[in-house]
Amino acid sequence: MARGLVDLRKLRTLSVSLGNSSVGGEGCKALAREFSGLLQLSNLSVMFAGNHVGDDVCRDLADGFSELHKLSSLSVGLWNSTLSASLWNNRLGVGAEGCEALADGFSKLDKLSNLSVVLGGHRVGAAGCKALADGVSKLLQLSTLS
Repeated sequence: MARGLVDLRKLRTLSVSLGNSSVGGEGCKALAREFSGLLQLSNLSVMFAGNHVGDDVCRDLADGFSELHKLSSLSVGLWNSTLSASLWNNRLGVGAEGCEALADGFSKLDKLSNLSVVLGGHRVGAAGCKALADGVSKLLQLSTLS
């Protein structure tokens, strides 16, 4: 799928839902890297829930969507219902670093009016929440936040 995206230069809306699909972090990262070539995209919804994503996936995802300057609506779902205590203790999943990457990425989208970010089940913490809030504060066109 990822390699096929490069041929869709006129695409305006893309919704990718790979929840609990066992695609894994590497599969999510490969797909995220392809988003940057979709320069006409105005609506992007990415749901990688339940795929054991971490800060590295957030970085690649943010690198991909931060180049989409026509984006007016962005939805990112990385909810993780399977993050066990052992994974949490080993610092896996999305933490403050992943939140900082996402916030940096969407803060560059000056036309963004709708934003939804779901990070339930991760180790976001106070620093991650602050990073997300700081990123959101730069979105002057934002009218809907969830």
